[in-house]
Amino acid sequence: MAYRNEASWGKRNLDKVNHWQRLNLDKYVPDKPVIVCIGGNGTVVENSANGVCKFVENYLQLLFKQGAMNKVYDYVDIIGAVYPTTDNPAKGKFEKEDIDNFVDKFLIKMLQDENDELVPLNEACRRLSQVTFFTFCRGHLEVDKIMRAFYKELKVLGYSREECDILMQTTFEVSFAPLTFSSVIPALFVDTKQDEMLNSAWKNNETNVRLDDGLNGVAVKYEKYGDPLLSGVATSEAIFDAIHIYSSKLRNNIQGDEHSLAILGRDGSWNAKYEPNADCVSQMIAWALSRSVDNGLDNKKSKKFVPKMPLEELMAELEGIKNDFSAEQLMSRE
Repeated sequence: MAYRNEASWGKRNLDKVNHWQRLNLDKYVPDKPVIVCIGGNGTVVENSANGVCKFVENYLQLLFKQGAMNKVYDYVDIIGAVYPTTDNPAKGKFEKEDIDNFVDKFLIKMLQDENDELVPLNEACRRLSQVTFFTFCRGHLEVDKIMRAFYKELKVLGYSREECDILMQTTFEVSFAPLTFSSVIPALFVDTKQDEMLNSAWKNNETNVRLDDGLNGVAVKYEKYGDPLLSGVATSEAIFDAIHIYSSKLRNNIQGDEHSLAILGRDGSWNAKYEPNADCVSQMIAWALSRSVDNGLDNKKSKKFVPKMPLEELMAELEGIKNDFSAEQLMSRE
């Protein structure tokens, strides 16, 4: 039954009008890896949700043949959410019912067979690893709520705490300008000091990673929360390591607020839209997304669970991308 002011979901589909296909989560059974895109609080119309999905579509040209958009959808689904609005029609957020709806009808359903019975843990990991999240601003807060609700539901279903931690570890999120660094799944957080709305990397106290205000360029930092599995201690909520990318100024030569996905955009031929700093950061985001999706493709083909590469190795690859740019190219200029 629909509830008041319900969120809606859709899928990027180049064969549909406006390249958008509405989804009914009750009937949606993905047959390929899925990227779940959840935008900022202004994502209250389908056009905005579709725009976030298109942003990711262009990034995936790194993984698939550049310039051939339909190639992407031969291998992955890119889905997005439209927030319900409250008192302000220009802003939205998920209600608790939206969170529960996505957990029950998408995430939990992935762990069940045709008789609604739970599949073995290894198979559950193989399936869940095919889900990658991409978020912007409020979107990360909503994914954090989703995954915390998912964790609680896993325990209700009878998974041990250790098994819950293993399942949470199979997913991955990339987030630009997150409202919070709190996360119960492995994540890549991207932040710019010129974000006038948040400026979160320099002011948010939830992360142990600290940078001084003297950064001029791009920094990649590793935050080790500690894997509860490695320590041998099962926790009530899984918390994993994270990678942080910080930029002093994405648009090297331009003053102004950088709380915008558009600055990190790439076109269908995979050309960056703005200066070297934004180019560098967007390449790293695309690489991390592609690594997660590629692992999902491996698990789609495999009968056994294929774990994602360790975050430490991903961190080294991101550093390699950054090192393709000189320090001078990445410097902020007034």
